[in-house]
Amino acid sequence: MQVSMISKALSLLSLIGQANQPLTFSELVTQSDLSKSTVHRILGILMDEEMVQCHSRMKCYLLGQRAFDILRQAYGGYDLQSLAVDGMMQLQKDTGHNTSIAVIDGDFAVVLRAFDANKSFGGYNRPGLREPLHVCAAGKALVAHMPPPLFEAKFENYEFLRRTPQTLTTLDGFRNDLAGVRRRGYATCNREEYEYVFGIAAPIFNFVGEVIAAVNLWNTVDETDMSGLEEHAAKLTTVTQEISRLIGGGAVLRGSW
Repeated sequence: MQVSMISKALSLLSLIGQANQPLTFSELVTQSDLSKSTVHRILGILMDEEMVQCHSRMKCYLLGQRAFDILRQAYGGYDLQSLAVDGMMQLQKDTGHNTSIAVIDGDFAVVLRAFDANKSFGGYNRPGLREPLHVCAAGKALVAHMPPPLFEAKFENYEFLRRTPQTLTTLDGFRNDLAGVRRRGYATCNREEYEYVFGIAAPIFNFVGEVIAAVNLWNTVDETDMSGLEEHAAKLTTVTQEISRLIGGGAVLRGSW
């Protein structure tokens, strides 16, 4: 009986947390398939524990302060690099290509950690390397899911400097490329930063659906081409989805494209 009540409470908590808008008591009863008395009893417990709050004027239910405190404490305690290491090393082993993880810093994607392939010439994707967002796969993966108003504000005065003949040099061209990122689930860099480098990257989402990092898979023209690298896209996205899952993420931020 106790286990059943816990399960029902978690189910109700999930309904409230995943709703696109706050739910009323009647909506909770309908969507949970629980009786009114059961929903009333569980809501009382959850509100006592500050896991749920009731908006008195709107007469609807939202997650409570304690629920958000738990999320913040858990998320703030994660070492993203440590969580990503196993997946990145396995990805490098399975594909034979270089892997790295990057985060956004201003107008740049910054490499946090990298693992070189056995045949790599080394040194290119070193920790601390700063790459302009528009020329690298990691940069594209980091910004492709930004809410449109935030994206437009960030790139309104951005300089799309040419690095190679393949570099995207206009905002419209960049927007079109990012639409492909969202459609595929990963970004590409087809010799846009260096003439001799191909790359693909996939985003890592946090618990509120924001992209907080990207894992990059890359190699040189001597070792692969774009189609050969994209053959490993499913392996790459599996790794980033697992890292996202470990930090409670996985869903795209509401209000995104």
